[in-house]
Amino acid sequence: MTDPDQQSLRVNTAPMPPEQYPWRPIDQPGVLADGYFHPSDEIDGLLEARGTSPMAERHRVLSVGSNASFDVVHRKMARAGLAAPLAMTITRHSGIAVGHSAHVSLPGYIAAAPYRCSGCVRRFVALHLDDEQLAALDATEPNYSRIEHEGAWIYASHWQVLAAHEVPVTLRPQVDLHAFLRAVDPLWSDRFPYESPAGVARQLTHDGTVSEWRHHWRSVGLTRDAGFPTPGT
Repeated sequence: MTDPDQQSLRVNTAPMPPEQYPWRPIDQPGVLADGYFHPSDEIDGLLEARGTSPMAERHRVLSVGSNASFDVVHRKMARAGLAAPLAMTITRHSGIAVGHSAHVSLPGYIAAAPYRCSGCVRRFVALHLDDEQLAALDATEPNYSRIEHEGAWIYASHWQVLAAHEVPVTLRPQVDLHAFLRAVDPLWSDRFPYESPAGVARQLTHDGTVSEWRHHWRSVGLTRDAGFPTPGT
């Protein structure tokens, strides 16, 4: 078992700049507990040592965006008043790929979203949650529905995914996504011709247009159905 005293990573509690979404993903499996991420290849041993439910009794949730960051997951659980350990692993899953939900989140970033992709095999971070933790995570995803996909849960967007000519825009840093939107969306280019990603995020959160973009992108043909049965609006 990995020695947590030597390799444990402290949770970052500093503000998380929206332009850096989706922040730091894990690069090895482990357990999130007590304000630290404890890397280990023997997760059940760490869970048992902390007196909590084993992997076999947990819900497996594939992370497509910031839920792959233990900093983000810690904050979400802490806001719900939950301190129990949870597990995070790295897996490969077929039939889905990751793009961007066709909406702007309240902090000013354009979040990730999955879409069906026949023949695709992608690397994902998986969360392994108890019932309370799963309910707490659901509450943080108002723009998504949790659906089952081939033995795992995944959050699918209510707002379709960003696409150009029906081809989904694959997940990329916000600065690259902003450049793409300047090239294909005259309204975005007009609103944000030169701004840095941080400047775009600030303007989006203060100009009252966060909800405008999801309707605009659909109206100009810059979205595509993700292929999942989710509620539409």
